[in-house]
Amino acid sequence: MGDEYFIFADTSNLVCWHNLHFTRCIVSSGYAAALQSPEFRDLYLKGTADYLPFIANGSRSVGFVSLFTLNATSLYTVEYDAEITRRREFPTVPSRLSAVYAFASMDDCHKAHSLYGWDMATVRQFRLSQDELTRVHRANMQVVSLMRSCYPMATWSEADRVAVWQHYWKGRGAMSIEVPVLSDGKPTRQSCDSGEIWEYLIEGKLELVDAA
Repeated sequence: MGDEYFIFADTSNLVCWHNLHFTRCIVSSGYAAALQSPEFRDLYLKGTADYLPFIANGSRSVGFVSLFTLNATSLYTVEYDAEITRRREFPTVPSRLSAVYAFASMDDCHKAHSLYGWDMATVRQFRLSQDELTRVHRANMQVVSLMRSCYPMATWSEADRVAVWQHYWKGRGAMSIEVPVLSDGKPTRQSCDSGEIWEYLIEGKLELVDAA
């Protein structure tokens, strides 16, 4: 695992623009908090820091929610379930809720561009500074993309959700799941494959390499 990474840096965002033009670096939120707060630093190093902005309502287990509620909450539920599995089983791995997202090669940037239309002109190269707070995790971002599209399509058991996010946090590759669909007006099931694009979740300080 090298020290140089590529990031889609959205300079239409004022904070990102300021970072690139003045500090010439990007710092993850967990790393920054650990530098500023001794109390948080201890939690960070132990893997007990809490990054969740909202706690799921226990009444969701009743199972009676509208389609609107399901669609409105599904994106957060994906991240919530991913974070709960990380906290329980992979506590010192960077959280998706605090890390910087990066790619190890321009080839992976082009793959993301081809699938999602992300602007290649915004890609910048960074070098990761290393210290005791620096953490890096390699994961298949397509697992997350797959679940974002599939969560609203079915009711997922806790065992199913845990299995998906264990797969993700263990750094495994492509995965397949089955979802209910309509075919010729009849309900059936369809297999969906995630594919692979490798991204890096980084807790640390990344310094700008290029001058663009």
